[in-house]
Amino acid sequence: MFLDIHSVNDLHFTGKDVAYIVGLLVTILTAWFKMKHDNERQNSKIKMLETRADQYYKECKEEFMNAKNGRVSIRRDFDANIISNNLAFTTRLDKIDKEVKEMNVTINKVNNSLTAVKAKLDIIINK
Repeated sequence: MFLDIHSVNDLHFTGKDVAYIVGLLVTILTAWFKMKHDNERQNSKIKMLETRADQYYKECKEEFMNAKNGRVSIRRDFDANIISNNLAFTTRLDKIDKEVKEMNVTINKVNNSLTAVKAKLDIIINK
């Protein structure tokens, strides 16, 4: 097959040469179809991985937003509880202040009554 060729008459193909050429063509075509099949399989795997990555990204983003919203709602609830507790504490202080003022008025009345009784007792004792 690899002899020097000077003219068309020098070309002689034997059965062995044809078998080599056919074998070479079969090998090349087999390799090409196998490469094509492997390439398609790899592309389908890549697409599957991309869709999985997109799904994981969406799930992670959703979980992150839920966690973020959960923290925000916890903070809002905490602030609302602080405000309501401050309001309740302020109203209790106002009630206690009002009761203290009423008690002061009552104590002043009792004190005035005791002063009057003491003055009358002094008058009675000094007679």
